[in-house]
Amino acid sequence: MRIPQRDSLIHRRAMARLRRCLAACCAAAAVCAVISAVISTVATMPVVVARTAIRRGETIAETDVMWADMPVSTTSRLLVDSTALVVGRVAQVDIDVGQPFTTHMARDSPVTPEGHTVIEVRLSSDAGRLIAGDTVALVSATGCDAGDGGDTSGGVDPAGDSTFGSTGGSEAGANSGEDAAPWEIGLGEGSCVLTRSALAMETPRSDEASANLGPSTGMGSVVPFAMPPRDALRVMASQEAGAIVAVAR
Repeated sequence: MRIPQRDSLIHRRAMARLRRCLAACCAAAAVCAVISAVISTVATMPVVVARTAIRRGETIAETDVMWADMPVSTTSRLLVDSTALVVGRVAQVDIDVGQPFTTHMARDSPVTPEGHTVIEVRLSSDAGRLIAGDTVALVSATGCDAGDGGDTSGGVDPAGDSTFGSTGGSEAGANSGEDAAPWEIGLGEGSCVLTRSALAMETPRSDEASANLGPSTGMGSVVPFAMPPRDALRVMASQEAGAIVAVAR
């Protein structure tokens, strides 16, 4: 085999190719070193993320969460760094696998307020978006006469408590004008506000007696609500007479 002379054209070309290869290798090594240095200087923090997909309204269990390291950023203060802030609470939005929890994604499971009672209410409205902890108004389509025999005077009972008109049982349109809440303005004539503050205690479930209304849409659902005893009596009487709908406040 003939070895090219040191000063020959072939030798010079071979040396040029070798130098270019060495320069490319050195550049690649330098880039890798810089990237490694940058990564090592980026601060991370452990945060709580979803181990499984969680649907809105579901109660978050210990098995639904796990820990993951996330880069520290200006939004890190919104991330959850304790499982106690999410486990046992109700998801307010749909959460995907691996998605970090933020402080607004879960809220406490509802607790029955003092002086309230819990009853199951059969709703004729779409309850598909209703979750535990939501507060709604309950309205009867049959008017107030079905629930209290037509007494909407707002008088006082023998125990000294105001009648249903103070916490519910008012005819739609009775508080029209400046005193009416925005959600009351759209109620039709003849409907009756049974209670203005019903707290959903659980996620709606399908009512077997109304399954033909379409359980997939939330129509014909049963929801346990917490409310004052007076309002509960009105609701129980009214739902035997006609449809009850939940109105977001």
